[in-house]
Amino acid sequence: MARKKFTAVDLFCGAGGLSEGFVEAGFEILAANDFDSRAAETFKLNHEGTRFYDGPIQNIGTDDMLNAAGLESGELDVLIGGPPLPGIQCLQSPAWHARRTVRIVP
Repeated sequence: MARKKFTAVDLFCGAGGLSEGFVEAGFEILAANDFDSRAAETFKLNHEGTRFYDGPIQNIGTDDMLNAAGLESGELDVLIGGPPLPGIQCLQSPAWHARRTVRIVP
């Protein structure tokens, strides 16, 4: 009997690095989101079977994402969330980094 693939949705997916790791681990990425149009282009090329939502996450409802994934509430195996990495997003302005960077002080 074949084992079903685990399912995942990737939020803040960028170009899809986390998604690719999950795919290689046997997951099926059903839906994804990112607001960066350049990263979205790359994600779409590398994950053609995944439903992609462009734009701010605030504009996407939970039901929208579940419907895109073809799932009911409680059926998703993993929700992936890769928040922005200020050190890597060097094309953003310094003011953007100051607002987005989380500092942990011992």
